[in-house]
Amino acid sequence: MYLTYEEYQNYGGTLDETAFNSLGYDVQVKIDYYTFSRLKKDTEYSETVKRVFMKIIGLLDTHNKYLEKVADMDSPMVASASNDGVSESYGGYAGNTTPNDVSTLANMLEKDIQGVIREYLNGERNQKGELLLYRGVY
Repeated sequence: MYLTYEEYQNYGGTLDETAFNSLGYDVQVKIDYYTFSRLKKDTEYSETVKRVFMKIIGLLDTHNKYLEKVADMDSPMVASASNDGVSESYGGYAGNTTPNDVSTLANMLEKDIQGVIREYLNGERNQKGELLLYRGVY
């Protein structure tokens, strides 16, 4: 990975190691996709690449936590509850939140990831001197 768990913790990361490894793999896949795998043969990574990794792992973690909260979009959410009188009232559906569908959330996440990569890796080079985001045209 482009960032070790120790480095992640030193940057202030709060995930446990299992979650870090799981999300870290997804982050690496995203970075490789947008950089055309130009970092795979590198042995050391710049501060910028490590910061991009941190930002994207944060985006993925936030996205996953949101999905957990609204996972059952068709079940009514409890709006209020009483204890002694045992009364509950339901105030709508998780699907009424914004955004309200998984594909919209996935598209928003992908745009956020693209934005981070474009902003931070613009002009960044790998150890061979290749521009990470170069697409063959200047």
